[in-house]
Amino acid sequence: MSDSQFPNRTAGDVPLPNGDVVFVCTLNTMLREEADQKARWYATAENRDLMKGESGYAELLAQVKAMSAEDQSMFLADQSAWTIRQQAEERYPVPEKPEQGDAPPDEFTKIVAKWESDCKEAEEARKSKREELYNAQVAAHRKLKARDRVEKCCIAYHAQQWAAAFVKRLGIETLYRATRLADDHTLRYFKSAAAFEDALVRLAQGFRKG
Repeated sequence: MSDSQFPNRTAGDVPLPNGDVVFVCTLNTMLREEADQKARWYATAENRDLMKGESGYAELLAQVKAMSAEDQSMFLADQSAWTIRQQAEERYPVPEKPEQGDAPPDEFTKIVAKWESDCKEAEEARKSKREELYNAQVAAHRKLKARDRVEKCCIAYHAQQWAAAFVKRLGIETLYRATRLADDHTLRYFKSAAAFEDALVRLAQGFRKG
């Protein structure tokens, strides 16, 4: 298959275990969007059973209900880990690394020592802030009605699984499109994403045997 828009940036030639040499390109906007759409579709289809009203939801609901209220609240708080880390870093940013400039060596050594001390203090402050924010999240979820907390856990678990499936599939869809024939960069080496995925499986099996 040939792509109408030729990639204008490249990652270069890569040798494969079977002896072939392929050309791996950096995808253009059109192909990146295509890979993204395919990955989203795949992630949605793979996790449809976890949605409310679908066949797998009852089992998920039972598993969540079997958790203690504290564990449910902690699970929900875990979903905010990135936001919590970002808020802590904004509150206590890493001190700017000093430059020597015209400072004498002895004076600059003292400046660096002060900076290192400030960095350590900032990290300790960030850690304390993360714990504070996390505990506040747990407490807030703990106050929810049991039914609402359980439903939020089911939604969060579905979102977690969807995201994992999306990231995995995006890698497959991206590399399938990026891997080209060495002598004709407009032609893809693999006939389909499934063929690329199968090659990964066989490669992993070869490593295990080795």
